[in-house]
Amino acid sequence: MNHSGSVSVALVRGAVAGLGAVTAMTALMILVSRSALGSGQSLPEEIETGVARRLGIERWVGGWLGAIIAYSFQLTLGTFVGALFGGLQHWRRLRTFPFALWFGLGVYLLNSLVVGNLLLGILPPLWRQPQPLGLIRVLEHVFYGATLGALFHRG
Repeated sequence: MNHSGSVSVALVRGAVAGLGAVTAMTALMILVSRSALGSGQSLPEEIETGVARRLGIERWVGGWLGAIIAYSFQLTLGTFVGALFGGLQHWRRLRTFPFALWFGLGVYLLNSLVVGNLLLGILPPLWRQPQPLGLIRVLEHVFYGATLGALFHRG
């Protein structure tokens, strides 16, 4: 197999692992958000609500339509990020599982702190989130990374 073929395989393996990992993480997010520890909304729902409010369209995309938009975006982003993970794994040949844990943490930091807080202003920074919810959200993303690494390694 030529070099570009192996990159393609790594990207596809990463995307498939990313879809599996984001599905597992999303299920965990929904369970936690509906439990006594959660806020009633999962992180994807909070992001969707914040963006809709910011754009002034929350009355058109609330309820079930907002949930569909939030979770569709979540699954798409998690799959894309998984492909990125596969490409990085092919390029650098890092130890999969430790890298995956840090990768999941990095996804949280980029998504929630940089995009959600600094660029869009729709999420409070981690240190201003009610605890233990803030820590749980970090752990949900580390879970994504762990699941991503395990599925990628098995693929």
